[in-house]
Amino acid sequence: MGFAETVEKEAAPAYKPYYLNYNELKDLVIELSRDTTSSRDKMVSADMLEVDDRPVGKFQERLAAELKKVNQFASVKHEDVFLGLRRLCEQCRKLTKEEVEPMSEKIRAMATEIACLDTFVRLNYMGFQKLTEKFDLCLGVSGSALFLSGLHCEPFTNIRFDDILILLGLAWARLRASQQAEQSKDATWKPPESFIRNTSKYWVKPDKVVLLKTRLVEHLPYLIFGASQKEQ
Repeated sequence: MGFAETVEKEAAPAYKPYYLNYNELKDLVIELSRDTTSSRDKMVSADMLEVDDRPVGKFQERLAAELKKVNQFASVKHEDVFLGLRRLCEQCRKLTKEEVEPMSEKIRAMATEIACLDTFVRLNYMGFQKLTEKFDLCLGVSGSALFLSGLHCEPFTNIRFDDILILLGLAWARLRASQQAEQSKDATWKPPESFIRNTSKYWVKPDKVVLLKTRLVEHLPYLIFGASQKEQ
């Protein structure tokens, strides 16, 4: 399955306009490879990040524009989810019986946003990787390695999912607490001096890890050593 087909299948509809425009850039690479003569000079790695008057400058310009679009959307969406979860955590402190189910749906919607954002980050990284490698192959250059090494410093690849997953777990924990007739005392969890470890291990595909975490925290607390619910 090609990258465009993968995005069409896995990306959330509201996110699609902000994805890397893979097909447009792929067509540009093919066009440039046809226009560039076989006598062109060999480019070095640094050329991948430079924009000049050469035809390949068009590719760098479009690539930079797409990277800016992806970075902006990922950063704004992360902040939106983070602030939204903080509001829900506060609202979960005091709920009536009638408010529990609507609040559950709001928290699940936030969990879906987290999973969609993870897909957005993962697929866009894959898209940039495929495009730059195709650019190297078609034009006989060697810039993709340098570009991809710099990609690890971009905002969209450094989204802090742990922050929003902890808030998601806290929202579910407070929702569960609000349904109890008697609130348990807010004590700091401490591990016992001795215990028998009994665990089960499962293989999870890397692209499903964040999705799995959003499902688990609905039923199990996100345990932070030495921190009480008030401190969280």
